[in-house]
Amino acid sequence: MGVFGVGKRLAVDAMNAYDRNDAVQTAGQLTRYGLWWFEDVCDPLDFETQRAVTSLYDGPIAAGEALFSVAKARLLDLHGGLRRDRDVLVFDPVLTPKD
Repeated sequence: MGVFGVGKRLAVDAMNAYDRNDAVQTAGQLTRYGLWWFEDVCDPLDFETQRAVTSLYDGPIAAGEALFSVAKARLLDLHGGLRRDRDVLVFDPVLTPKD
């Protein structure tokens, strides 16, 4: 049992700050905590880094908050390595253009 008791109650938001090396290293360190999810790991259009993290990090990944179009969300889906059985798309409707 961790600090938050039984269950996954802690998420980490990287605020799109990590480059590939930091993202991979951090994902490796966070694996043992059984997070609710690891969010916005890298630049939202850095699909190569996103795929590298999802290939080694078994826990859920949340992504998409900094994407502001359906086209970019489709690119994330196609190229970001997200796994439909566990990963989460999170969009910020307040920041998304209305058109």
